[in-house]
Amino acid sequence: MPCIFGKNTDKLSKTFQNQQKKVGVVLIKTVIVGLIAFIIVSSIFLLVGNVFDIKLLKFSFYDETPTGFEAGGSVIPFIIGLLCSYFIGNTFHNRQRNY
Repeated sequence: MPCIFGKNTDKLSKTFQNQQKKVGVVLIKTVIVGLIAFIIVSSIFLLVGNVFDIKLLKFSFYDETPTGFEAGGSVIPFIIGLLCSYFIGNTFHNRQRNY
């Protein structure tokens, strides 16, 4: 029985598969770039907090107690890192999509 869509369906199918592979690669790269941005930005803020003794940017562990251990410090560097990684990841994804 002849195909009602014509002979070009194989080409379209292969083109669609190639596009899906490219989209997957771009998403993986976007996640990696976002993760690296989070690690770098958070590390910089934690380093600045520890070097200049800024409590809002400092994260430190305290002593162990009989009930476990106590951790203290700020999560602000991690929140800033999350925000920066979101914007950096979106910018990277948009630039990759445009090319």
